[in-house]
Formats: sequence, structure tokens, C-alpha cells
Amino acid sequence: SSAEQCWKFIEDDLTAATGLLPVAWTASDYGRATKGAAYALRGKARLYQKNWTGAVEDFEEIVYDKTNTYGYALYPDFEALFQSAGVIAGNHEEVFTIQNKGDVGALYGMEFPILYGTRGTYGSGRATCMPSVKLADMYEMKDGKPFNWNDYIPGFNESDEVKRTAFESKLNDKLDAYAAVPDTALLRSIYEARDPRLQATLIVPYSWYEGWLTDAANMQQYAIAAGTTAANGFIQFDRGWKVYLYRKFVPCGDMDGKFMACHWAQNAVVLVGIVLTVLALARIVLRDDNITTGLSIGIFALSAAAAFIPGTAINLCMMKDMACHTAFKPAVIVISVLLAVLSLADVIAGFVLIGKKRSQ
Repeated sequence: SSAEQCWKFIEDDLTAATGLLPVAWTASDYGRATKGAAYALRGKARLYQKNWTGAVEDFEEIVYDKTNTYGYALYPDFEALFQSAGVIAGNHEEVFTIQNKGDVGALYGMEFPILYGTRGTYGSGRATCMPSVKLADMYEMKDGKPFNWNDYIPGFNESDEVKRTAFESKLNDKLDAYAAVPDTALLRSIYEARDPRLQATLIVPYSWYEGWLTDAANMQQYAIAAGTTAANGFIQFDRGWKVYLYRKFVPCGDMDGKFMACHWAQNAVVLVGIVLTVLALARIVLRDDNITTGLSIGIFALSAAAAFIPGTAINLCMMKDMACHTAFKPAVIVISVLLAVLSLADVIAGFVLIGKKRSQ
């Protein structure tokens, strides 16, 4: 199909949606696309096609409540829109939202913590997706004027050496404090003079971020230096690239405990699985009948216990149609019971074999 045919298909589909979807859903269907979402997406499609008149018509439909009362309005706290673990009371800014609650398990939405977060983020992120320097430089000054590094640091745009001098620091031998730092006050003043949405969206150099380390909140500073670790109070960015990091969509601390309960059940099952693997390998390698039988007893006990972890020992999500109820729990029970039966049979065979050897 041609590009024109694809765009027509998209617009026709969205036009049909504007006539079929409700202005709002009841609480039980919260999160589904609405009439306003269809208008907004059609307006965006028209914007990409440079159909300015059509785009304006769609956007004004929902901004000015042309044919329906949509009730959209800007929310006063931009940063809070991307840090909340749930619906924000009084928020009417979001037209269509993908829910992203559930730690790195991504049980609602996408794996933003692991894709955007760093090692000191709750669940340990990998910073796979990173904002570009170009994106950061696009944020204007507070007065609306374009931003230019050369206005603050002469020769910045032209010289890599000037850039390194402006940003790079050095840690001490223990890697827990600075041995040399650039003019961080100057950098802070530059970022503070910009559109405030910049620092609500990105973690800029030498700013702070509240991460999570060993079951506790951990304040970390983003230093452009080698050897930074979250344990020493710095953002740990293993890739070593000197770039900006995302603040938007990345959890602060543990979000006041609002991550899903199934996260802890998954961690517990993984831990038990590791122990079972070690015991099983030892069972294969060792030849002493008494030791192998003892290992089989341990495997049986752990396997039986693992079956009771999800939903009994550790609660799962409240919604019964979530994957932790429909897939994770049944899978753990089936595998645990199978391992328990096999290990019990091995225990019985072991005792029989030991008995025979003693009677000989």
C-alpha cells in the first residue's frame, strides 16, 4: 500500500472511532480509549501529514469542547504526571494514558524502569533507552528564547575539550567522593534558567535522583565521572556514555510501596529456584548415597514450599485476571508439585538403596 492509502486507512478508522467511543468510561473500564483520544490521535495523524487545518480542527474540538464536554485541562504539577503509581486526583490533562505500574515485570504497560532507569533504580534498570543531547538542547529558556551553550560557555559548541572541562569530574581513590569537579554552580544556573520541564523530564549532570538500594531509598548524584556506583551515592551508569538520563517514567524510591505485591512473590520464587538448581547440581555430581538422599530431601522440602509462595505466603495482585494469577501462580504450582513428586521418589529410592547396602 502507498503512504497515502495507509494514512487514509488510519484516518478512516479514527473517524469511525470518534462516532463510536464514549466521552468517558466508567471506573471498571478505566484506561480504554475515549472519543477525545480518537480526536487527538486523528489530529496527530493529520499533523504528520502537514494537514494543518484538519489538525487544528481536531485539537480545538477537545480543547474548546466544541461538540462535547471533554473536560481536559492542564495539571499544575508536570513532574507528578509521570511519577504517580496510579490515578492522580484532579488530573484532567491526560487524553490517553498507557498504564505502567508493576516494576520491571511490566504487568501493566511497558518496562520503563528497566529501559529508562539506571542500576540504582528500583528493580535495577539498564538505561537501554536514553535521551539525546539534541533533545535536551531543544528545551528553550524560561523566557522562550532558544538555548545556546555558547551564551554561557564560550567555545562550547565548537570544542570537545571545552565540553569535557565543563562537565567531567574525577572521583577519589575510594570512588566515594570527588577529587575534582567542574563549575557545578554554573551548570546548575544554566539548567535552572531553562524550561522547567527539562529537569522534570531528564536527569541532568550533577542533579540528584532518589533511587532504591538494598531495600531502602538512596539519594544519588549524576556525576560525569568514571567509577560511579549507587552504593557510593552516585548514579551508576555502566555503559559509560556521557549523556542525559530519563527522570520521566522512572520510579523514585519504591514509589511509597505502590509497586505490585507480585513483584516480591516473583523474587522469592527466583531465589528458591536458584537454591534448587544448586542442590540439583550437587545431587548429580556427588556419589555418596547418604548425602544425595539428604539433598533430595532438601529439594523436596523447597519444592513443596515454593508451591505456596504465590498467593499464600506472599500476596499477588488484587485483580484476578492479572498474569500473576492466570499464568505465574499456576506455573509455579505445577512445576513445584512435579519437582516435589520426583524428589520424593528419589528420597524413597535412596532410603531403599541405603537399606540394602546396610543389610549386605
